[in-house]
Amino acid sequence: MAETTPTLLTDITETFRNFTWTNETEEAGDGLQPGGLPPGWTWEDILYVDFLLRMRLWISFIGFVCNVMAFLIQIKLKSYRKTQFMFGLVLTVSEMFYLFAVLAETYYYYNEILIIPKVYQAIALATNLLALFAIIGVGVDRYMALCAFPFKYKIIVTVKRYAAVIVGLTAISILYGFVFTQFFASDDPVVSQRIFIVLSVLLFITTVTYIGLSFSLVRAFRSTQTG
Repeated sequence: MAETTPTLLTDITETFRNFTWTNETEEAGDGLQPGGLPPGWTWEDILYVDFLLRMRLWISFIGFVCNVMAFLIQIKLKSYRKTQFMFGLVLTVSEMFYLFAVLAETYYYYNEILIIPKVYQAIALATNLLALFAIIGVGVDRYMALCAFPFKYKIIVTVKRYAAVIVGLTAISILYGFVFTQFFASDDPVVSQRIFIVLSVLLFITTVTYIGLSFSLVRAFRSTQTG
């Protein structure tokens, strides 16, 4: 049997497990407020949490469908079968798997399954990292094609080389996601701290990459005007 771990949805489910929609006062000692509300909760809190969960469900579903459509277009049209679109395809696929994991977690919650398999959390972590790698890859690819060596780009950059890079990044992302979920509990503060550090570093690299690309393009444009 696959290992499981509690998640945020588990905590929410535990909070509302004894909740009722009646106005009757619960028996003394059950820890609930009149009307079956958990301690410290109001009806506005109940509606707000329900709204957030429903929004999560619908946004994830719409995003998943859109990414599936984008994926089908990318693999069907020959114009997308080039090196400059490979990282875009990786981004689409990673987002598909991430949204699938979110939908699966939401499905478990609405079916009152308190323990959600670790694999969904691992998929979410891995695909988040892979999506950031893909965004960085798009920026680096455009920098090489437009600024670094535009005339040698097609010689240096090949499908095989990009495929090797993508396989390596995918392996790193999978290892990252499954190691975190295997050796740390979901509520372990170490997990959130390390995830924050990793994502912050990658976001910084992404930002620097695209800022550098923008400055390089502006400089190249000005040099062509003066020349």
